[in-house]
Amino acid sequence: MKRLFYFSFLCLIPVSACKVDYFPESLFISRNKQLIVNGLLDPSKPIKVNFYTLDRNDSGYQHRPVKNAHVVLKEDGTVLFDGICPDTVLLLEQSPRTGAEYFIEAEYNDYPPIKASTRIPAAITCKVRIEAGLVVHLSDFEFSSQTNSLWVTAYKKYIDGRYHQYSSYFTRNLLVDNVNRLEGSDMLNDAVGSGYHEGFMRVKAKSLSRIESIIFTPLNHRSVIDEDLAGFAVRTTAASREYDMYNKTFYEQLNVPGGDLGSVVYQPVHVYANIENGLGIFAGLNQTEYFFEIMEDE
Repeated sequence: MKRLFYFSFLCLIPVSACKVDYFPESLFISRNKQLIVNGLLDPSKPIKVNFYTLDRNDSGYQHRPVKNAHVVLKEDGTVLFDGICPDTVLLLEQSPRTGAEYFIEAEYNDYPPIKASTRIPAAITCKVRIEAGLVVHLSDFEFSSQTNSLWVTAYKKYIDGRYHQYSSYFTRNLLVDNVNRLEGSDMLNDAVGSGYHEGFMRVKAKSLSRIESIIFTPLNHRSVIDEDLAGFAVRTTAASREYDMYNKTFYEQLNVPGGDLGSVVYQPVHVYANIENGLGIFAGLNQTEYFFEIMEDE
C-alpha cells in the first residue's frame, strides 16, 4: 500500500531500507511541553516561520498553533525582527538572501525557549534538454562547494498555477542516491532502463562533483487530467544540511517494511530536528525551475 508524503516540494512513498550516509541526532520527546518551529527559507519566497506547541498528557500528545510568541530573527547578526508575533506565523516582506546565515530564537509562556540557525545555499543550475517520450537530459551542473546535496523533481504545471508532481523517475545514473530506488519495472527505453526512484532524485554532496549528466523519464502512478495544462517543469533544489537531513530522515521514518518479518528487523529512524530545546526544522534551500510550454506525451 502506497503512503503519500509531502514536504516542501516532494511526494514520497516507502521503499526498502538502506544505509544512511550520515548519523542524524536522535529525537526524543522528553518534555511535557515543547515549542515546535517550522521554517523553510527559500530566496524565491518571503520569510515565513510557523509556531506551534506540543503538550503531553495522560491521553497522549496535542499540538496547537501559537500566537503572541516573542521572536528574534537575525540575518548575519543583523536583527530583522524582535518582538511579539501576533499571529501563528511570522511573515516578513523580505526574502532570504543566498549565502546568508539566519538565526532564530522564540519564547512563549512557560515553554522552554528555543533557538536554531541555518544558511541559505547557493543555487544549483544546469542545462535542461527534453527529447520525445519525455526523456529529460540534465547536464553542465554548476554549484557551490558549500552545497550539501541536490534534489531533483519534475511537475506538470497548469494555467491556473497549480503543479502536479511526478511520482516516479526512471534513470540509470549510479550517482543518484538509492535510498528511494526500486527495481523490476518494465524497460521504458535504453537511456533510462527499468529501475526508478519514487518521488524524487537525490544526489549526495560528495557525488556532485562527479555528476556529468542525469538522464531520466518521469511517470505518474495514476492518471492525471491534463485539461488546462500549461507545460512541464523541472526543479533543482540546493539543500542546506538541515533541509537535506530533515527530508531524508522523514522519508526513512515512513519506510516501514511490510509483513511479520519486516516488523521484526525494522529499526525506527528518528526525524532530524535542529531546534534546540524544541521540535521542528529551520532550514535553508534554493530552488531553480526550468519550464517548458510544450510537453511530450508520456
